Amino acid sequence: MEGEAEAQEDSEITQIDYKQSDVKTINTQMLVYSCDMSIDVMEFDSAVDQFHQLIEKYKGFIESENYSDGGTSTQWKYTEDQKWKSLNAVIRVPSADYDNFCKDAEQVSDMRRKNASVQNLTNEYSDLRTTLSIYEAKEQRYLDLLKEIKDEKEAVAIESELTEIQIEIARIKTRMNNIESDVAYSY
Repeated sequence: MEGEAEAQEDSEITQIDYKQSDVKTINTQMLVYSCDMSIDVMEFDSAVDQFHQLIEKYKGFIESENYSDGGTSTQWKYTEDQKWKSLNAVIRVPSADYDNFCKDAEQVSDMRRKNASVQNLTNEYSDLRTTLSIYEAKEQRYLDLLKEIKDEKEAVAIESELTEIQIEIARIKTRMNNIESDVAYSY
C-alpha cells in the first residue's frame, strides 16, 4: 500500500509538471482556405466590375492584382477583338464567407479551372503558443535576475541574452499574428 501511495504521488507530480500529455481538443479554427480559379468571359471589363462588387459584398480586399491587356512589347497596336485580357488577383475574404464568395465568383462567367485547398495550421500554432510561453517565462527569469545583479559585466551579459530572448518572442508573435490573419481572411 505504501509503495502504491508513493507511486500515485509521483504520478500526480508528473501530470502537473508535464502538461504536454494532457488531452487537448483540436482547434479546427486554425484552417487556411485558398482557391485558385480561371474564368473565361466575353465582356472583360463588365466581369471585372462584377468581381470587384463581390469583393465589396463579402467585405474582402485585394492583396495583389496583375492586369494585362493582352498586348506584347513586339506589337504596338491591337484592335479590341485581338486582345486577350487577363486579371490575376489575390483576394482575401473573411473565412466565414469563403464558400459563398467562391460560389458567386464561379457565376461571373465560364469557370475553366478551380483548385481549392485547406491548410491546417493548428499544430504549428499550438507549438508556437507553447514555445512562446517558454520564452516568456525565460524572459521573466532574466528580468528578475537583472534586478538583483550588482556586477555591471554580468548585467551586460544578461541584457544580451535577454535581447535575444525578446527578439525570439517578437518573431514567434509575428508568425502567430500571420497565422491568425490567414485564418481570418481566406484567399
